[in-house]
Amino acid sequence: MRGAFDFESNRWNHAAAPSLGNETTPREGLWIAPLPTPKRVPLRTQLILAAFFGASLLATYLSHGFLFPVVLLSALVSLILLSSPGDKPNFVPTEEDLKLLEDEGDLDVCLITLKITADGREVGRDRGAAWFSDGRFLFNGHRTSFALGGQDVFSTADRPTWAPDNGATMEVLALRHPGRHIYLEVAPLHSVGLREPAEIRFLKRLFEFRRHAPPSKELRQWPPLTA
Repeated sequence: MRGAFDFESNRWNHAAAPSLGNETTPREGLWIAPLPTPKRVPLRTQLILAAFFGASLLATYLSHGFLFPVVLLSALVSLILLSSPGDKPNFVPTEEDLKLLEDEGDLDVCLITLKITADGREVGRDRGAAWFSDGRFLFNGHRTSFALGGQDVFSTADRPTWAPDNGATMEVLALRHPGRHIYLEVAPLHSVGLREPAEIRFLKRLFEFRRHAPPSKELRQWPPLTA
């Protein structure tokens, strides 16, 4: 059985979480690590690719005598290969992501990707383990952790107009923050094999939590609201 997560020390505490009664304003979380640097194609790989396409262009020109279509095609392929994967969403769990799971066989916990936006600006992103317990949506990631109760989010019925609808890519939770427009965009990381049912179970529970989540009396904490 999973214990409570200590949001002060960012560690698991297998004792039960304290009840905070009718607390209405959770404290704001903090980032515990800097933004990761996007991984780009190493310079050596770029030089190898450039040499390969250069040789291909020369061979094509010498054998067929035409160059423009090959140059155009090579340029397009080069742009695709040399684009930074760190600038694009990656929905496949990495080995570092899997380390955040206490038990890979626990299908009540799902690995997700997370984006936080405040007042129209991105605050930050993270990846980590998410689950539902005692009327709360909990997250423990590489950079931060939080626990949202039903009283912290807008339901589907009273969804604010400023919260976007991202369709099938990312699901949105809008926070009931006084005076600010805060929303979270989340999506499961797509694993292969044993953990696939965890993704389906997580989405079902997320939809139910967003549709109707009663207030929770357990420990709550908002995610970071500043970069």
